[in-house]
Amino acid sequence: MKKERVSIHEVASAAAVSRSTASRALLGQEGVSQTTRDTVQRVARELGYVRDLRAHALKAGSGRTVVIYVRAVQLSYYGQMASLVQRELDARGYELVVVAGSASQARPVDAVMGLRPAGVIVASGRVDLEEFASLDAPVVVAGSDADHPGLTSVADDNQGIKQLASLTAELGHRVVAVIDFPPGASATLSRRASETAKAHRRAGSEVRLVPCMPEGEVPDPSALRRSIEDGATVIVCPNDPLLVSVWEQLTHLGLTVPEDVSLIGYDGRGELASPVFGLTTWAQPIEAMAAAAASEVVARIVDDGHPCRHLRFRGELVRGRTLAPADRRSSESSSRSTTATTVHGTA
Repeated sequence: MKKERVSIHEVASAAAVSRSTASRALLGQEGVSQTTRDTVQRVARELGYVRDLRAHALKAGSGRTVVIYVRAVQLSYYGQMASLVQRELDARGYELVVVAGSASQARPVDAVMGLRPAGVIVASGRVDLEEFASLDAPVVVAGSDADHPGLTSVADDNQGIKQLASLTAELGHRVVAVIDFPPGASATLSRRASETAKAHRRAGSEVRLVPCMPEGEVPDPSALRRSIEDGATVIVCPNDPLLVSVWEQLTHLGLTVPEDVSLIGYDGRGELASPVFGLTTWAQPIEAMAAAAASEVVARIVDDGHPCRHLRFRGELVRGRTLAPADRRSSESSSRSTTATTVHGTA
């Protein structure tokens, strides 16, 4: 049989306090002694009480609930962003509700505002920012450098794009393949791919654009193969998950990294940041971005006059083993080719 949800009334009765006292104790609000607070929290744990955040938000209206809208919960970048934001909001007495994007959502703004949050953090490049700018609740955009006048934004300062392009040129790579991300899948990644291509051209490299499949999860296999046949010695990806996807395709083509072709990513967060993988990437300053997003949304909740600001933070280069000098690549590939020929001839 389905277990009934434990109600706040049952918690209050078991703790021998009023419903309002039990609610304040669980919310961490003032007006409740520490002894009572400890008793109520202990009883709630013993009974298995779980707060219904949606019901709480609907009842409280603009209370102490903040919604963060993320593009995809399965990507470690968004999971880490939500976790860090939650830590910052917890310290300020606010709750966080995570809403993940899906193809079935006609209007993401409706999914968010159905919870009647006090504030909103948008961590997705797959939304219409104009719709969010029209909301009554304060909105902070995290991870996008879109300087919308009606929205606060916190983001990477994009210096990583320039530094990675300079490093690639210094290592002798003259033909660079850039994975081109579709705008409909993520405006942020699409813009990053476009700026990456420009940066490499300014650094003196030829650029081969490799389009992604429509959903943006994997690059077009035939286009990727053509870029390598056209001389690309390094492939630059707008985020680390795409780097892994490219690496898998290269493996199917019988190519190794970085001996045959080098790889560069972007994000440097989550499990893919582990030195076990050794990715060359740009680590976004996600801790600073999350702290600023939480701070700014709370500031605008408590003060209607708090201005919309656009804050930018510097990340850092992660130099892994997926990027090698172009001359090393040429010599190692030639060496393997010579060895293969010799073995074949002996046989």
